[in-house]
Amino acid sequence: MAALLKGKNRTVVVRLLVTAALIVFSISMLLPLLWMLSASFKKPGDIWKFPVEWIPPYWYPDNYRYIFRKETSVFLMYFNSIKVTVINVFGSLLTSSLAAYAYARMKFKGKEVLFLTVLATLMIPNQVLYVPRFVMFRWLDQFIPMMNSHNALILPGLYAPLGMFLLRQFYMQVPNELSESAIIDGAGDLTIWWRIIMPISKPALATFAVIVFSHHWNDYETPLIFIRSRHLFTIPLGLANFADENGQLYHYIMALSTIAIIPLIIVFLAGQKQFIRGMIAGALKG
Repeated sequence: MAALLKGKNRTVVVRLLVTAALIVFSISMLLPLLWMLSASFKKPGDIWKFPVEWIPPYWYPDNYRYIFRKETSVFLMYFNSIKVTVINVFGSLLTSSLAAYAYARMKFKGKEVLFLTVLATLMIPNQVLYVPRFVMFRWLDQFIPMMNSHNALILPGLYAPLGMFLLRQFYMQVPNELSESAIIDGAGDLTIWWRIIMPISKPALATFAVIVFSHHWNDYETPLIFIRSRHLFTIPLGLANFADENGQLYHYIMALSTIAIIPLIIVFLAGQKQFIRGMIAGALKG
C-alpha cells in the first residue's frame, strides 16, 4: 500500500511538473504577442521603457488610424492575401484529396513507386526550387501572366505532397465495406470520394487547411521574388516594405503586425476543434 501511494505521489508530482513546464512554455510563447499588442497602442517614447508597461498608461489608437490612411492600402494587401490564401487552400485541398484517394483506394500499376516519389519531394527545401521555378515561370509568362502576377503564388501551391500524405493515411483507415456497398449501388470512384470519403474526413481536411492557410498567409519569400507592383503586395511583403520605409517607427509596425495576424487567430479558433481532433486521430493511427 505504501509503495502504491508512493507511486501515485510520484505520478502526481510528475504531472504537476509537466503542467508547470507547459504553463511556462505557453507564457514564453505569448509574451512576444502581448508585447506587440501593447506596443501597437503606445506612443513612440513609451515602447522601450523598462520595466515593460504591459498595459499602456495612455492608449494611442492613432497608430491604427495612421496605418489605414497609408498610401499602400491595408485593405488592398488584405484582399491580395485573402485571394491568394483562399485559392491555395481550396485548390490544394481538392488536388490533394483526389490524389490521396487514388493512392489509398485505387489499384494501378506503379502506385507505390509513384507515391514514394511524391514523398521524396517533401525532402527538397523550397529555397532550392526558387531558381528553376523562376526560369520556368519566365518561360510560361509568354503564354499566361506569371511574372509579377498572383498566378506565381497560386499555381505552385496546388501541388501539396504533405496533404497527399496526410489525407492518404486518413483515407486508408476508412473501412473498405463502405466503398464496396457504394459500388454495389452503382457508385463510381468520384461519387465514393465526394459522398462517402469527404464527409468523414473533416478532421483531416481541417487540419491540412489550417496548415496551408498558415503557410500561405505568412509566405514572404515567394511574393518577394515574383511580385514587383505595390498593388499586388500581400500582407508579409507589404509589412516588410512598410518597415523598410518607416525605419524606427515601431509603434506603426506593431500596429500593422497586429492587424496581419488577426486572420490567423480567427482561422485557428474556427477550426480548433477539428484541428485538434485531426491531430489526435493522426497520432493514434500513426
